[in-house]
Amino acid sequence: MGSSSAEVSTIVKNWREHPSASYSLKIHSFSQLEHSTASSDHKYQSRLFSYGGYNWRLILYPKGNGEDNGSGFISMYVEIDSESLMVSKVFAELRFFVYNKKENKYFTIQDVEVKRFNALKTRWGMQQILPCDTFNNPDNGYIFEGGQCEFGVDVIVAPPLTNWEVLSFSEKYSDPKFSWTIKKFSELKEDVTSRTFSMGGKKCCIRRATLQQTENGLSVFLYLADCDKPKADEKIFVQANMRVLSPLGSNHFKLQMETWYTEQTPAWGWSRFLSLAELGKVYLDKEDMLKVEIEFKNLNYIPFYYHDYVATLQLSWSLRDNILQNLRVWIPLTDVEVMLKTRNLRVFFFLVAHKHNPYDTQYIDSESDSTVEATILNYLHHTYRVNKSFPNIIFSLFAMGSNLSAAASTNVRTLREHPPSSYSLKIHNFSQFEKSTTSSDHKYKSRIFSSGGYNWYGSSTRLARLIIYPQGNGKDNGSGYISMYVEIESESLMVLTPPTEVFAEIRFFVYNKKENKYLTIQDIEVKRFNALKTVWGLQQIIPCDTFSNPENGYIFEGGQCEFGVDVIVSLPLTNWEVLSYTEKFSDSKFSWAIKNFSELKENVQISKSFSMGGNKWFLKLYPKVDNRADGKCLSIFLCLADCDKPKADEKIFVQANFRVLDPRGSNHFQRQFNYWHNEKTLGGGWVQFLSLPELRKVYLDKEDALKVEIAFEAVSATKYSPTI
Repeated sequence: MGSSSAEVSTIVKNWREHPSASYSLKIHSFSQLEHSTASSDHKYQSRLFSYGGYNWRLILYPKGNGEDNGSGFISMYVEIDSESLMVSKVFAELRFFVYNKKENKYFTIQDVEVKRFNALKTRWGMQQILPCDTFNNPDNGYIFEGGQCEFGVDVIVAPPLTNWEVLSFSEKYSDPKFSWTIKKFSELKEDVTSRTFSMGGKKCCIRRATLQQTENGLSVFLYLADCDKPKADEKIFVQANMRVLSPLGSNHFKLQMETWYTEQTPAWGWSRFLSLAELGKVYLDKEDMLKVEIEFKNLNYIPFYYHDYVATLQLSWSLRDNILQNLRVWIPLTDVEVMLKTRNLRVFFFLVAHKHNPYDTQYIDSESDSTVEATILNYLHHTYRVNKSFPNIIFSLFAMGSNLSAAASTNVRTLREHPPSSYSLKIHNFSQFEKSTTSSDHKYKSRIFSSGGYNWYGSSTRLARLIIYPQGNGKDNGSGYISMYVEIESESLMVLTPPTEVFAEIRFFVYNKKENKYLTIQDIEVKRFNALKTVWGLQQIIPCDTFSNPENGYIFEGGQCEFGVDVIVSLPLTNWEVLSYTEKFSDSKFSWAIKNFSELKENVQISKSFSMGGNKWFLKLYPKVDNRADGKCLSIFLCLADCDKPKADEKIFVQANFRVLDPRGSNHFQRQFNYWHNEKTLGGGWVQFLSLPELRKVYLDKEDALKVEIAFEAVSATKYSPTI
C-alpha cells in the first residue's frame, strides 16, 4: 500500500456544464491539428489572451509532451507573456477543460495548488490530461462530427488579500463597571444623560428618557458617543448587565443586554426597563437618588484593514479530521477520488481517465474496519484499506443520495497553504463569537466586500458578504456543523436594466493552526446569483465537535480561529478561437512554368497570385542563388499575399506537396510541406530545395522551361475573438 506519508496529488477531476471563462479553443479536424504540429515541436500555441490583468496563451500537445512524461496523453499548459509580467510574480490556479459531446459536459481537471509564475517560470500545466486512446475513440465523446473537439482553460489569478476583518472581544477590563447617580429623580422634567465613559476602547453614555415618553416606566439606553459611531457596514457587539441598584444593597434589578451596534443603531436599551411604581417603592434612597450601573462582560470592535499579502505556496492533499464518524480512508493512487455516502458509510471508488474503460466503478460496504480487494478496469488490481483509526484522510468528500446511481456532490475538500483572496474573517474568541450570534438569528454577517479584485459584471459596485453560522444552519440541514454562505447584495444586481445575474464559484476556508494550512471546501459547480437567489453556500463545512476540539488545530491560542472565502466570478467567455481546416478544394493544384530558365538574369522569380483555402498566395523562386544556398541549389517558397497577412499573434497552416515536374512525366521531384505562416514569416519553403546540376540534367524540357507545382492538402482558417 505504501507509507502514510506518500505524496498525494493535488489534481481534481470532475464533470461540469459551465464552460471555461478564460479561453476556448475549438478545432474542426483534430487529425489535421496533429499533423500541423509536426512542424512546431508537436505543440499548438493559441493566440495571446488577456485575463486577470495579464496576457496568457494556451499550449496544447495533441500527442503529449514527451519531454515532460506526457507521451500518450493530451498535454496542456498555460504560459504567461513575459512582457505583461510587470510584477515579480503572479499567483494563479489552472483548470483545463475538454468538451465531451456524449455527456454534453466538460471534463475538467484542476490543480488546486496555486502556481507561481515569474520570469524564471512562465509556464505551468498538466502533462497527462487524458490518454490519447481514450480521447481519439469517438465512442467516448471527445471527438465528434468528423473530428471536431474543444479545449479550454480557466486562469484563476489569486490577487493579494485586501479585504479582511478581525473580530475580537474585550473580556478583561481594569474596571468593567460604570455607575451613575441621578439626584432628585422625582423632580426630573427632561431627559438626562450621564457623562461619557470609556470601555473597550469606545466612549459611551447612558441616557434616561422623560417620564412622559415611557408610559410610567423608566427607560434606559446605552449610547455610543458620536466620535465612536460605527462607519457604514461596521458593527460593535456589547454584552453587559444593566442594573438599578437597591439602596439596601440586596435586591438589585438587572436585565442583560446582548446587541450589535451599527451605523443605523448607535443606541440600544429598554423603553420600559422598570415600572415607576416599583422604582419609587424600592430603588430610590432617602435623598431621592437613583443609582444606575452597567457592568460590561464583552465589547468587541471589528477593524477593517486593507493591505498587501504575499504567501509562499506549498500544498498537499491530506486532510486530518474527524469527519463522518472518524472514518479514515487511504488510497495510494493519485488519480482515485473517494466519495463517501454519508448515511451508511458506503465507499465509492472512481478511477478517472484510464484507457479502455475510464469510468468503471466499484462499490464497497465499510460498516466496520476492513481490508477490501477490488479489481478496477479489469486489469488493475489494488488493495484498499478502510480503517477508522488510520492517521490520514486522503479523499474528496461527496454527499451522495440514498440511491447509488444518484449524482455525486460537487464539493471537493483539500488542504492548502495559500490563503483566501476575496475575504478573511479572524476571530479572537470563538466561544464569545457563538454567544454574540444568539441575538442575530445565530449567524454572523461580515462587512460587504468586493470580490477579491474581480469585478461583478465589470463594476466594482457588485458586492457580497460572508455569512457564518457557528453552530450550524438548522434550517438548511446544517445543525451540528459550521455553516458558511456568500450573499450578493441585491441592490448591486439591480444596477443594470433589466436586472442581471452573476455566475460564480464559491470556495470556503477554515484555517488549521496544527497543519499551518487552510481546510478548503470548494463547490466546483458554478452558482447563479440573481434577484431570486442571492445566497449560496455549504451547510456542512466541518462538524462543530471537530472544529471546537483544540487538538484538531482549528481553535488555537485561547479561542482564535480564521474563516475565509474566495468568490471566483465566472465572466462570459470573450477569448476564443475556432481552428478549422480546408481539405477539399475544387482544384488543389497550382502550376507554374518558368520559361528560358537557363537565361534568367533576375535573382528572384515571382509567380502570379492564386487563391487557395480562402487566402491569396504566390510562389517565390530563386533560380540562381538565394544568399543562403551557396549558389548550388534552387530555392523555393510559398508566400502569403500582403492583403491576407495575418494579424499579430495569428497564423495560417499549410500542408502541401511541392514538386518540380519531370518533363518525361515519370520521376517528379517532390517534398512534403508543413508550415505555419504568421505576421513575421509570410513565406515558408526551402533554401536548398533541389541541386541546380540535377535540375538542369533532369527537369528542364527541350524549350528550357521548368515546371513547378504545389498540391494543397490542407489550409487552416482560424476565427478569433476580438483582439486584446
